[in-house]
Amino acid sequence: MVNLSGFFVSMDNLIFVSYVLFFLVALLYSSAGFGGGSLYIALLTFTSIHYQWIPVIALSCNVVVVLGNCIHHIRNQSFSLLDVFPFIIFSIPAAYLGGQMLLNRDVLYFILGLALLCAGSMLVLQGLKKGRLFTIANKKLPKPLDLGFNIGLGGGIGCLSGMVGIGGGIFLSPILHFFGRLSTRQITAISSFYILVNSLSGLLGQIGKLNEIAINMSFIQGSPFILAVFFGGFIGNKVSFQWLTTKQIKFLTGLVIFIAGTRLLLT
Repeated sequence: MVNLSGFFVSMDNLIFVSYVLFFLVALLYSSAGFGGGSLYIALLTFTSIHYQWIPVIALSCNVVVVLGNCIHHIRNQSFSLLDVFPFIIFSIPAAYLGGQMLLNRDVLYFILGLALLCAGSMLVLQGLKKGRLFTIANKKLPKPLDLGFNIGLGGGIGCLSGMVGIGGGIFLSPILHFFGRLSTRQITAISSFYILVNSLSGLLGQIGKLNEIAINMSFIQGSPFILAVFFGGFIGNKVSFQWLTTKQIKFLTGLVIFIAGTRLLLT
């Protein structure tokens, strides 16, 4: 009898499964107007890919998926540079500087673990709530979405995003929903463009601190993932899936991200 146990637990098989998961994540997330960067990086932490290459691969996948989202918003005239400009004015250089930071594996995974725990919690809460996030507390809070607040918020999230290798929309979107000043359509459009520019800037920062061999290896190992999300994102932007709502996607994604963050902190 052939022993298949080694096959099912082999790292090569795990990476192959990751290709399929990346395709599905891009398919679902693009149909909901997002990129899925935090879930990409969460999934990559379960593989044997070198930790310094993980942000490069995740950010590259993010760019591919969210670019289609931005084009979709522009074509439907749901996108305005005036809306997104305050959030990106400092986030672009901050994401680049965050990507340039040299962190060892333990420090990177500690920061990433905390970020994933926070992001996963927000997504789960958004998926559970029928109305606005933290509705009761929200009524008692001021609405500080002025120019200075938006600039500071965008810059802070941008730095963290570039550092750990995500686009930042997973933090920006729940916060904008929390304060309730913008429509869901506006928030989705702002988040899409914010993710795009942050991912590009963070990617340049991450690449800038690697040597040529590491850059080549990261893109060689990342090519199948990038190809998978390209097809998933293309289909997702063309098709609207009715069997999973945006809230359900956020809830399920939040659980996976929360588990990945917990795993990083424990190990």
